[in-house]
Amino acid sequence: MPSIIQAGNAASSGLVTTGATDGILELRSGTAVGGTVAITVDAAQNIVLAKGISVGVSAAPAFSAFNSTAQAIPAGTYTKILFNTKEFDTNSNFDNTSASRFTPTVPGYYSVTGQINMAGQTTGGCFLVIYKNGSLNKSGGIAAASSIGAAATIATLVLCNGTTDYIEMFTLNSGSFNTNFGSLNTYFQAFLARSA
Repeated sequence: MPSIIQAGNAASSGLVTTGATDGILELRSGTAVGGTVAITVDAAQNIVLAKGISVGVSAAPAFSAFNSTAQAIPAGTYTKILFNTKEFDTNSNFDNTSASRFTPTVPGYYSVTGQINMAGQTTGGCFLVIYKNGSLNKSGGIAAASSIGAAATIATLVLCNGTTDYIEMFTLNSGSFNTNFGSLNTYFQAFLARSA
């Protein structure tokens, strides 16, 4: 049983508190005995609001990864960009060793951003594409590669179920090139914007 703090209980005009046996704290409102849970603080210090927004240590995955070595990108085919170095990964949800894939373990709407910087392509253009579960999800970031160092970027929201959904970043371009690598040039980032 959680500790409960309740305001406006019909049986009394002030605050009603009960002791905890599980390390959980609930803040309740309403006039009926027992009230309605408005905010829960669990034993791991995660805070959950009744309206579905959650914040806390383990409830908000976020990561930033980048391409730390040049990657050869061929022309005319969707190619996954490899992000082999992490700047941070708050919940260990980004695989930078084999899949270059973000698999969030909390259901919700994720803000996803990325950039690819081209080192050698001098003609045509480049798309940056978000894949969800192995299929095209969002496309954008066309960059005309008329000069060395042109970059394509993308920013979107993706709904993930918190169990099996995963996100990857691909590129499609009209000419071959190598990526400009490093955290300033070719990167992939995401964070939980709000819970589902």
